[in-house]
Amino acid sequence: MYCFGVKAETLIRVLVAAHYSHQVQGPDKLKAVHGGIMLVAPPGTLKTAILKVALEGHANVLGLSDINVQGLGRLRHSIADGKIKTLLFYEFAKLYQRNIAVSSNVEGVISALVDEAYHKLAFDVQEAHALPCGALVVGAMVPQFYEQQLKVWADSGFARRFLWVMYRLKNPTMIQEAIAKWSSVDFGTEFRFRIPLSEIEYSLTEDEARWIQSLLVHNHGIETPSILLQKIACVLRWEFKALGKKDDTIRLLKEFAPALGKHGAVLEI
Repeated sequence: MYCFGVKAETLIRVLVAAHYSHQVQGPDKLKAVHGGIMLVAPPGTLKTAILKVALEGHANVLGLSDINVQGLGRLRHSIADGKIKTLLFYEFAKLYQRNIAVSSNVEGVISALVDEAYHKLAFDVQEAHALPCGALVVGAMVPQFYEQQLKVWADSGFARRFLWVMYRLKNPTMIQEAIAKWSSVDFGTEFRFRIPLSEIEYSLTEDEARWIQSLLVHNHGIETPSILLQKIACVLRWEFKALGKKDDTIRLLKEFAPALGKHGAVLEI
């Protein structure tokens, strides 16, 4: 089965734009929906490296290797007051390497974070007023774990809240080749992204929005992922304008689109 190529820079730009998607203007109900992105790729395909290159240098991002419900509870105030806008899970499967009831509770909190938000956990002071907690969630996993969990995620509604991005490397031996040369994999030196300091205008036409929704026909959900992807498009369009470049938003999303499809994309680095 032929897979279309996606440049690593394109994937990185989409991830960065997703982080700043909360700044896109819109009705309160749509602004409150943060959504999430899950990278699904075989072992040794630079998932963690891509997440780090894309997001670790940006403010309001917290990278996590593992967490439980109590840990999420301790983050509640930082998320509610905007100090944390994006949570990164470098290996999402680690959340499931404990009691199934515990992992199910964590999954429920994450579902609420990306969609309708939550105010309290069971052990919080229920009588106290509380700000809503919402954040973008970005994770990475291998295909075997994704397939193993998908039915449960589909039944619980977890799957429909995320953009599912699948890829494999065009050159699967590139990591070994880099090690043999005693160097790291180079993602390139041309990547720049202007940081938005204020709200970003919602700039899509209705036709563009409907086209973006059509890209999600094979995704496990449409509504929440579409809100995120439309916001991503607006951030990308804002960034092209801020850099004084030709608006290349639609072409970039067309390149990214195969990664949202049934058979994934080939990542070119």
